[in-house]
Amino acid sequence: MAHTRRTKARERALQALYQIDVAATDLDEALARFWPSFEPVEREVREGAEELVRGVANHRREIDEVIEQVSTNWRMDRMAKVDRNVLRLAVFE
Repeated sequence: MAHTRRTKARERALQALYQIDVAATDLDEALARFWPSFEPVEREVREGAEELVRGVANHRREIDEVIEQVSTNWRMDRMAKVDRNVLRLAVFE
């Protein structure tokens, strides 16, 4: 995937993760609601973003444990939603 597409995929993944965190909805339902807001989206961008989102979702417990182990005086529920999802995405990658 080209650099700009990868960057766009990460941006969309972060936005989707934030939406999922706020709405606390089912992953597939959240993604189905998310994409119409950004159409048209290149296939590679969408596939890359969904791969990241699903990866974070599938490993969220382990990712959150890693983040909490190195976050002095910060529990996941105290972090801003954007911050914790940036960290989740970074740990997953």
